[in-house]
Amino acid sequence: MNRPEILVSYAQNHEDIVLARIFEPWKRHGHWIDVGAGHPVFDSVTKLFSDFGWTGINLEPLAEEFDLLRTERPDDFNLRVAVGSSPCSAPIFEGPPESRGTSTMIRNFAYEIDGEPYKTSFVNVLPLQSIVDAAQWPIDFVKIDVEGYETEVINSLDWRSASIELVVIESTSPNSSVPTYRSWEPLLLEAGYEFRLFDGLNRYYSRSDFARHLNGLLSDPWYPATAQDSFLPFQLKQLSDQVQHLQTNVQTLSLSNQERLDYIQSLLSRLKFLEENVLELTQIGRAH
Repeated sequence: MNRPEILVSYAQNHEDIVLARIFEPWKRHGHWIDVGAGHPVFDSVTKLFSDFGWTGINLEPLAEEFDLLRTERPDDFNLRVAVGSSPCSAPIFEGPPESRGTSTMIRNFAYEIDGEPYKTSFVNVLPLQSIVDAAQWPIDFVKIDVEGYETEVINSLDWRSASIELVVIESTSPNSSVPTYRSWEPLLLEAGYEFRLFDGLNRYYSRSDFARHLNGLLSDPWYPATAQDSFLPFQLKQLSDQVQHLQTNVQTLSLSNQERLDYIQSLLSRLKFLEENVLELTQIGRAH
């Protein structure tokens, strides 16, 4: 299968576009482990890969997001667990509805947002080693987004023997640009991984022999998503679909219902204006 002319990016910082450039999921099927998977669509690093038939292991401790994963990703292996150094039950601090991505295992990072406190619940914790050992597939990449709990996650796996090609890790303190990687990066470097890219939010690492798998790619594929990657953020794809839907409805309306027709045409015009302007920003490399 050839690469589509335009890819749809679901991930917050377009991590999926960087990974797609490297793995070319339209050419073959593969597998991931997503630690802190979150919503199956919004801000998902793995949704693009799922669209191409890849499957993976999604680890998500929050009940609402886990239920959505189980419904939307029936071909994946979904576990409602957090990841840590040893099996246990531990508290998790759940962000409010408008900020679920800030949920954390670290009490000090559980800030109030717009006056809404975090809700505390308890979740099961498993080491990443037990997940990798039980996996029925070879793992191409691991994504880790755990809001300050990265050291515990990375410490819970023997990376030297895991044979995982690539790992992408959120590497700034929650709600800030303060780097956090110095406490856990040595574990990966000692295990034979090399630092490849910082995209402003995440750090990418690959095994030192990973270059042999990059046949046909640019000599240096390690750079953030750009306009040259020919992608459309999911939010703009939704907007484009809405515009097309309105266009279809306008064409089928009876002209005798002039007031309704004028309203929809006005709405259509505003949506089209927004779509064209945001697409222009995307084309000049300001899609973030």
